[in-house]
Amino acid sequence: TITITGTVEEFKPGEKIVQVVVSDTGVDIEESIENRIFEPFFSTKDVGKGTGLGLSISYGLAKDLSGSIFFQRGPNREKEFVLQLPSI
Repeated sequence: TITITGTVEEFKPGEKIVQVVVSDTGVDIEESIENRIFEPFFSTKDVGKGTGLGLSISYGLAKDLSGSIFFQRGPNREKEFVLQLPSI
């Protein structure tokens, strides 16, 4: 199951961020590779089945927009990707 939630939160006084959380209860991400998932060309798929660029492109776009993206585990061990961008 994939769930997407969005919020606008106060980051600092007078400064807000938009936060989007994509949560997934599907196939797990092994803890041994969690620290590599944003690396360019890193993939767990067989050669020719994926480029390993999706998360690294997402990371680059978030940084270019003065934001961040990170991975965390939810309260029930679901995988969560959290995107935070400054509110305009």
